[in-house]
Amino acid sequence: MTRLLVATTNQGKLAELQPALGALGWELCGLAAFPGVPVAREDGDSFAENARAKALHYARATGCAALAVCAGPVGVDVEEQRPLPTGTLTASTLTPAEAEHLAGVPAGPTRDAAYLRCWTRKEAVLKAVGTGITSDLTLLETFPATPGPVRTEAGTHPAALRPWSVTDLPLPFPWTASLAAPQGTPGPPVLTYYGDSAFGSGDAAAGRPECLTPPSAVRPPAT
Repeated sequence: MTRLLVATTNQGKLAELQPALGALGWELCGLAAFPGVPVAREDGDSFAENARAKALHYARATGCAALAVCAGPVGVDVEEQRPLPTGTLTASTLTPAEAEHLAGVPAGPTRDAAYLRCWTRKEAVLKAVGTGITSDLTLLETFPATPGPVRTEAGTHPAALRPWSVTDLPLPFPWTASLAAPQGTPGPPVLTYYGDSAFGSGDAAAGRPECLTPPSAVRPPAT
């Protein structure tokens, strides 16, 4: 199994994460396994900055892959663009408004990409909530015609009871990705790529953070 350091001294967090990550082949350990490692500084302006700083600090200090755990829910979903049976998937996963949008997009790769935009936005929110796709996806509206970030609070899905800000992450083809955080979370998302030239070049590809400044967008009102 691959060892994963969870950057926390909270044994409760380790117990919560172990079933899911252990099933994926990760052997989890906490900071108690490295008593001589200095504590990471958490002086960033947002949860995202502090999480990234903790992950980098403990990965470098211990030689382990590091997962930072901090306050504040967040969800990320990444999908590879590929041919999809969108006609079959639509009824069970999209809202009526999303289905109407998809029907107006040319069939083929363009429609597949539009479907994955809906899917990753939904998945990001549901991962942040903690329910995953066991919930009814047709109840969560993602406003696919609107460039991100979008505010998802319409509809009757339990996740919609709290407003979420969903940002589309600018990954290169063939990847589609979205990030969800509670509406009002300070600071734009910070994206860092590691060890894969397929993700482009420059600061992000070199493992240095790239600040994603959200574009101006009209956030759909609640209905």
